[in-house]
Amino acid sequence: MIGLTISMFHLIMCFVVTFGWMFYKPLILLIPITFLVWAYTDNKCVITKLEKHLNGDLCVLSHPNKYSYYILIGSFILFLICNFI
Repeated sequence: MIGLTISMFHLIMCFVVTFGWMFYKPLILLIPITFLVWAYTDNKCVITKLEKHLNGDLCVLSHPNKYSYYILIGSFILFLICNFI
């Protein structure tokens, strides 16, 4: 049960990190923080590690792929365009 809760939290956080700035602008800081965490933990999300520990190998998002990077970079660029141009 706790593993499912962590998986749902993980999905919600993916959406908050990607689109949260549209509703609350300071959430844009989560994008650079996410990149720093991925760089520090060898492309593994902290929530993913917790998920794997609780669920075994059953994991919603095993690791960020190249599309994850592109989506976050695109979201960050869209933020810059919408707010500074």
